[in-house]
Amino acid sequence: MNKILLRLLRLFDGIWRRIDVNPDHLHTILEVKLKMDGRRKTAFNYQRSAQKKEVKGQDILVMVMMAFMGLAFTFILVFFEHSSSGLFLYLSFWMAILALTLISDFTDVLIDVRDNYILLPRPVGGKTLAVSRILHVFFYLIKLVIPFSISGLIGVGIKFGPLAVILLAFLILMSVLMTIFFVNLLYLVMLNLLSPRKFKEIINYFQIIFYAVVFLGYQILPRLIDFQVMGGNNLFKKIYLWPLPSMWLASIWDVLFYRPAQPMIYMMAVIGLLTPFLAIYLVSTVLSRNFSQKMFSIGEGGSGGESSPQHKAEQHQQARFSWARRSAQWFCGNKHELAIYELTWELTSRSRDFKLKFYPNLIMLPVYFLLIFVFPATRDSDNALQEMQQGSMYLFGFYFSMIILISGLSMLQFSEKYKASWFYRTVPLEQPGLVLTGSFKAIIVKFYLPVYGLITIGSGLFFGWHILDDALLAFFGILTSVTGVAILTHYILPFTKSWDEASRGGNIGFTFLTMILAGFFGFFHYLISGFNWAVWGLIPICALLAVLAMRQYGKTGWRYIIWE
Repeated sequence: MNKILLRLLRLFDGIWRRIDVNPDHLHTILEVKLKMDGRRKTAFNYQRSAQKKEVKGQDILVMVMMAFMGLAFTFILVFFEHSSSGLFLYLSFWMAILALTLISDFTDVLIDVRDNYILLPRPVGGKTLAVSRILHVFFYLIKLVIPFSISGLIGVGIKFGPLAVILLAFLILMSVLMTIFFVNLLYLVMLNLLSPRKFKEIINYFQIIFYAVVFLGYQILPRLIDFQVMGGNNLFKKIYLWPLPSMWLASIWDVLFYRPAQPMIYMMAVIGLLTPFLAIYLVSTVLSRNFSQKMFSIGEGGSGGESSPQHKAEQHQQARFSWARRSAQWFCGNKHELAIYELTWELTSRSRDFKLKFYPNLIMLPVYFLLIFVFPATRDSDNALQEMQQGSMYLFGFYFSMIILISGLSMLQFSEKYKASWFYRTVPLEQPGLVLTGSFKAIIVKFYLPVYGLITIGSGLFFGWHILDDALLAFFGILTSVTGVAILTHYILPFTKSWDEASRGGNIGFTFLTMILAGFFGFFHYLISGFNWAVWGLIPICALLAVLAMRQYGKTGWRYIIWE
């Protein structure tokens, strides 16, 4: 694809010379940029995003993924009897995916100013550099639009004819212009309200949201939407959908194919025609005045006042009274353990790679629970919810949450700055087990306790508050199981291994043993769940076992620690 684009670029060499752009320089710059796009790590391969080794063919991977998404959404476009409603859903999904892809994957390219240090000292004209940036974005959009839209164009051509293909291609182009406008507007709002560091953090969360949208879209939507019922609906009757830009564009289709009687649909069609051109004007004039300078400051790592002595003093004051410091004083009984607790808390908040790999688990947990337990139980019964309230399915939710604890403890050993782990050898620490327990407690308090609390509250609201004793017993049983298996298998200090090793399956034994032990305990818990006296009697016993297991884990000596 890159070779085709570069060959097409050569056809306009005469035009480039007329506007004082060197075509040879332009071709070379874009060739390098497109090649680097193929090696750039993206949100589509978030599980490999932290590996140090070079990756190739990422642009091909993105195109393949977009083609599959386009094929999936084409069924929605063609299936609806009211084709305008199908087109509205098609364009809505497309604009959402395009916006999230631009924000999560292409922002790093936009704010990367390293090529300025290489090109500006060379005899490369300013116009050549500016045009190369514009064409780079244009080529990136082409590699998204073509694979996504080709299946939709074929489907519409088969069902409605060649004129519908031309109209759909026009509407997709208009949707791209609209999406660029809203993304640009979002950038400017964030750049004006946030510091450079906060801006980059927000972009990381967009990558997580992108993965969540793709995952939820493929897993949940087919199960929630009854296409046999919805296929005949006219979504244009839903007034609350009218403010959506995709509805404006779909109104153009509706006007040409159905000629509706409602004046509002004609008004939305006019808005849909005018908005993209107004967006081009605003982006090129009003919104772009300070955009380049601000993006340059982001790429430079602009301070935004973050490095001032006053700001550092405020950060230090906030750290003294932070929740991490307070919780560390509550749960840690040793200064070394307290220090590692706070270090783990801060690094898991700052590490982009940890968040990209661990936070999606927080999203997948409730989804998998719904897919595995709830949906099958409610599929074949009209009174499924009432029957579920009489059962003990909440126990599956409690023990299923253990996945967060296992994955958090497993990922804790990896870091992009793993070479800095030499400081463990310099600390006068007789028991490195305090490092293990300090980091483990940070994972429990920061991630597991909030999730488990939400599960408990949700279960109490649905099943009744009589489940509190089961929630306490399951919590201490899970802590005992995970800590017990960690004593036997997990002797790797946190942040000591490269993310390259995360995909080698080194934690399979720890995960497998923990799930088996917790499964046996959960089955035993299920058997005694009807006897409240037995559950309340086991709660203090399991709590004591969890405390003793954590203390024993903290006594781990240096001879058990696994180093590279």
